[in-house]
Amino acid sequence: MLNLPNLLLVDDNEANLLVLEKLLKSTSVNLITARSGFEALEKIKGVELVLAIIDVRMPGMDGYQLAQRIKTECTDLVPVIFVTANPQRKMDIFEGYGSGAVDYIFKPINTKILLCKINVFLDLFKEKKKGIMEARNIVQLKETTEKLGRVIENLKKSEEKYRILIESSHDIIYTLSANGYFTFVSPVWTSILGHSVDQVVGKSFRVFVHPEDLPACLIWLQKVIETGKPQEGIEYRVQHLNGNWYWHTSSAVPFTDDSNTIVGFYGIATDITQRKQAEKERTALEQMHLLAKHAEKVRESERASIANDLHDDLGQALTAIKIHLGFIRLKISDSETVTRIDKVTGIVSDTIASVKRITSRLRPEILDELGLETAIKWYAKEFAERNGVEISIKMISGIAIPVDFSLNIFRIVQESLTNISRHAKATRIYISLSKTDECITLRISDNGIGIKLEEVESKKSLGIMGMKERAISMGGTFDIYGESGNGTVTKIVVPISR
Repeated sequence: MLNLPNLLLVDDNEANLLVLEKLLKSTSVNLITARSGFEALEKIKGVELVLAIIDVRMPGMDGYQLAQRIKTECTDLVPVIFVTANPQRKMDIFEGYGSGAVDYIFKPINTKILLCKINVFLDLFKEKKKGIMEARNIVQLKETTEKLGRVIENLKKSEEKYRILIESSHDIIYTLSANGYFTFVSPVWTSILGHSVDQVVGKSFRVFVHPEDLPACLIWLQKVIETGKPQEGIEYRVQHLNGNWYWHTSSAVPFTDDSNTIVGFYGIATDITQRKQAEKERTALEQMHLLAKHAEKVRESERASIANDLHDDLGQALTAIKIHLGFIRLKISDSETVTRIDKVTGIVSDTIASVKRITSRLRPEILDELGLETAIKWYAKEFAERNGVEISIKMISGIAIPVDFSLNIFRIVQESLTNISRHAKATRIYISLSKTDECITLRISDNGIGIKLEEVESKKSLGIMGMKERAISMGGTFDIYGESGNGTVTKIVVPISR
């Protein structure tokens, strides 16, 4: 017995010690048994240990304290395997690694697993003794010992990182059995979905998933089992403790037993409720933009139709009246009647001019016939004369712009100038239109009082909302800003193909 390696067994329960002694009877070790930490320290004085198997929960001196004493009082590094009946106490596990543990064995003890672990350390011990006795490979022994120390240290660091990762992660980390029952969930489940960990572990994931999403989840898990490969991207709804449904997306990685049979899944679930809500709102906004674009298209079509009717019907009728009045005037010699005819003719002429002006505002023919540049210059000149302001225009000639874009940009110019005449108290306006390979830029500024931020953001600013909607309908951006006393700037940038 003196030549056999020494293995320490410590448990305050004599029945447990007898069971362990019986389990280890077939191993070639010298068993040193103790029923307390104090007894164990007395028995191992001056004894070289190959391994210590220690019960975690003992009165007086628990397993962690004993392991720490062994670590400080023994000259050689003694591997410690803790025996515990509570695998759910994660903090105890981390404490154990901090006190020198290399592994844990959970009750009831699996004989094969225990013997395998002991044999590993016996083999290491034999190699160590062999190296010392032969005195041929002291350097390698030192490296092996250091490597073992590094392995133990790395194991402790890995466990610590794992604990920190789980506790600090904003995502839910979980494990499922092969038949879909939760075997572990991280504490963040409680903050996201309300249930305590105890309310989740041991239950099937089917309890929490929305019935409409359950078939897709089952197919997804079946695919993991069939392929044996990680799967990503499943989106489903999970019920909160308060009854509300939250959107999650999951990734799963299968894990196997010794026979390479898939026995469960590691998973990470991310809450995507806000993203789903944003997508829903974005879809609604896109639909609103499409509706607004369609409504504007219909409105422009109606304007064009009304302009044509005014031009073709009312304009021609007024022109015919004016011609007939001219003929009648030539046939009448009474001066008073001639005077009246001249007044009516003047009214008809003014009405014809009004019809032309209204027609141009509804649908300027010059825009279709001569293009955006000429149309803006024509409208700016008319606006300047009508409102008594000075307008400076700077535009690059020959800009090829799609017809729909031209009409929208022209309407933005109209609306912007109308806003300036109503609110800005400006005496000078600057208009520039430029183009690069990728975009068209329209900039309109004035020297007025400057628009205020609350006016820009007001829901009553229908003109601004209309200009912004036109810019968005072209896939562009709209910006309007001002400073008190320094005027207002309206700017749109519209992307176009080369």
